[in-house]
Amino acid sequence: MEWWVNHFLTFDLRDEPWFSDFCVTHDANNENLKIKIHAIDMRLNDGLPTIPSTMKDELECNIFLRSINVEAFSKLRDLKDNF
Repeated sequence: MEWWVNHFLTFDLRDEPWFSDFCVTHDANNENLKIKIHAIDMRLNDGLPTIPSTMKDELECNIFLRSINVEAFSKLRDLKDNF
């Protein structure tokens, strides 16, 4: 199943590279995330779209979807807002 996002998060990865830095900082052991960031960068460099994604990829890579509970999600949002 394909996953079409409702906002273009990859825009942040290119024009605001701090966002991918934030994700790696707070999910440093997530090799899937590092691979996804590299793949996105390669696609953008080649002028290719980075969407759709898959739910599998998002569950493996999206730092917010990987939150274990509402409190952890909220803490990540606060950390992101102040990164």
